[in-house]
Amino acid sequence: MELGQRIEWNAPLVLEGIKQLSQRLGRTPTYKVDTKLSQAAKRYFGSWSEAVRAAGLTPNDRYAYILKNPRFPKLCPSLAWFVMFLKGDGYVPKGKVFVSIGLKEELNGALHKKLRGIVRRLFGLPLRHYKYGRYLIMNIYSVKLNRWLHENYGKFGTFIWDVPASILQSNNKLILRAALMGIFDAEGSVGLKAGQVSMSSVNSEALEQVTLLLQKVGIKSSINGTNLTISGCVNIKKFYEQIGFTVTSRQKKLEKLVNRYVNGRRKYYFVDWKHYARLWLNGKKNARQIAKEIGSGYSTTLSHLRETLSSKNYARALRFWLGESGRANLKNAKLHDVNLELYVKQWLALEKSMCEIARELGVAQQSIRYHFRRIIPRKKYWEVLRKWKFHLKPQSSFGNL
Repeated sequence: MELGQRIEWNAPLVLEGIKQLSQRLGRTPTYKVDTKLSQAAKRYFGSWSEAVRAAGLTPNDRYAYILKNPRFPKLCPSLAWFVMFLKGDGYVPKGKVFVSIGLKEELNGALHKKLRGIVRRLFGLPLRHYKYGRYLIMNIYSVKLNRWLHENYGKFGTFIWDVPASILQSNNKLILRAALMGIFDAEGSVGLKAGQVSMSSVNSEALEQVTLLLQKVGIKSSINGTNLTISGCVNIKKFYEQIGFTVTSRQKKLEKLVNRYVNGRRKYYFVDWKHYARLWLNGKKNARQIAKEIGSGYSTTLSHLRETLSSKNYARALRFWLGESGRANLKNAKLHDVNLELYVKQWLALEKSMCEIARELGVAQQSIRYHFRRIIPRKKYWEVLRKWKFHLKPQSSFGNL
């Protein structure tokens, strides 16, 4: 039978035409191969799929999978990831014959493979996909799967989605981490400039539920309007180690962010500052020794100690170490036997500066300053110090004009 010739169709002839097409193509033909044959098949069998099935073949169009019975597994990490991903990037209209997922073209790759593998392994269903503009649309055709998802895993939709109770109440860390990876794969992002991981949703109640999931795995987060953010070196490191992203581009950004915290300016957040603050406060190690041990600068060490300790304890420790520094300088300068009263009078009378006195005695100026502050009353010391600043300024020559 030739495809181009005029034929008076009947049911046996339609079945024979389908079988011949199948042998010629080496696969089950679709209705687009021969328009006249497909029209005759619809007239005699109701649809092309029914005609193909009557010919002893398996239909290969997308609606053939609607009749297939899927498997319904118990809650596991893979299912938790899939359900939470659907909450973010899925379209599961209640009572329809499909479950749809939309991805951007640049995200096609590792995420696409993971979705396809999970759907086949968990439900025994294929994943059909096609391009729609910049997006890749993937469909699972199954009425029973659509109904089962709504009955067991709550609501789906941008404004009404929620975290299923079975996931929210679970104490299994693997399920919790997989669920968090699913929602962050769908809605998450990494900000290198801001130094944070975030996800956005107009559903504030759902964001609070995601915050509870993060708390269960030991990660602190905050909600600001429609954004949930994870910031701080410790929280981002935990997110990287325990959750991460399936999407390759986001995972690389997250690795850059963690490496920046470890190797860059923010590496000191990993230091146990409470331990070093106790050593510094108890007089066991000074700030320079701590800075050398950590590999940081002296000023950086002091700033972190100031943030760790209360203002009262920080001031107390600072006075102690300044006193230790002064005592060490005095001991090294051997000023214990020197009568400094004469030099104090000369300094108060603006006759000799501290620099001149230190040069005359052969000691450091810091030692003289420390001893003068102990001898002279505080108010008097600062008053004379201000006079010395004015006294040492060069006189202007404009007064002689």
